[in-house]
Amino acid sequence: MDKDSYAKTNGSVEEKFSLAYSLYADKIKRHVLYRVNSGDIAEDILQDAFLKTWQYLIIDKKEIVDLKSFIFTVVNNMIIDFYRQKNKKTISFEEMDNRAAVSMPEWDIIISQRAGNAILRKYLTNLDSKYKKILSYHFLENLSIAEISKLTGKSPNNISVIKHRGLKMLKKIIDFQAVTT
Repeated sequence: MDKDSYAKTNGSVEEKFSLAYSLYADKIKRHVLYRVNSGDIAEDILQDAFLKTWQYLIIDKKEIVDLKSFIFTVVNNMIIDFYRQKNKKTISFEEMDNRAAVSMPEWDIIISQRAGNAILRKYLTNLDSKYKKILSYHFLENLSIAEISKLTGKSPNNISVIKHRGLKMLKKIIDFQAVTT
């Protein structure tokens, strides 16, 4: 099953949705996990995003031209909502220990990813969020410039410029850290 098989599917909405889930769920979950840093929350957001997409397709009877971009948009909106609703409060050391114990399975996912992605993620934290977001979509989520353009609402040219500038900054950061170590 490949990405082209979704585009070629002439089946029912249910069949297309099921195929989209099997093609994109893991990639979207990695994206959400990277953004929220919690396996349980990432799973909840993923399920809610597909549920909202299902409701949009079946209940509202609306057509979606690019399902992958639509789902990524729903997910990103849900991540924004998550951080808006998140309560910022101080926690005790006991709560921190409990959180660490719960989040240990997430390391299995992170460790299983390629080492290159781990290194890239490390350096991306030093970039401005605008560049971090575009580079993450392109290199970690393997989205094309056109897909990122649809997802962010920016022109493909703008995405290319942001990507180029972000790569230049990333190169400076890597070069600087190589010199200092």
